[in-house]
Amino acid sequence: MSLPAIGVVIPCYKAEHTLRQTVESVLQGAPDNLQLVLVEDGSPDGTGALCDALAAQNPRVTALHQPNGGASAARNAGFGYTVPQRCPVGAVCGCGRSLLPGLCQALPPAFDAQPGLILYGMWGATALPPIAGPRCFSGPPALGNP
Repeated sequence: MSLPAIGVVIPCYKAEHTLRQTVESVLQGAPDNLQLVLVEDGSPDGTGALCDALAAQNPRVTALHQPNGGASAARNAGFGYTVPQRCPVGAVCGCGRSLLPGLCQALPPAFDAQPGLILYGMWGATALPPIAGPRCFSGPPALGNP
């Protein structure tokens, strides 16, 4: 069974020290039809240049640049790019996080079995608490409601 195209969006702001590791975790073992979109959100450091360099190194990576609008605006811009590229499965990964190996392969069958599923499968590399995954939540628990 071939996997459908997966669009992964990484909002990037002040991420020049963590972005490369995050991108490597997403691309490691990912299917050839993965589309990784780096959305540089008006970062005042070298994040924008790093996004461009990473995109130049791998055809699956695209760098978008926009004025600072926050993480939500960056995610929306990234999904605005991946949806027209026919990526029926979407994921977001924060800078300083690493996707767990095999997550890209687990996403399509999980979504087929339970549409609307939110799947967490990443490790923290920042001061944020680690997200031990994969853990699946659907319905109200996916939104933080019991």
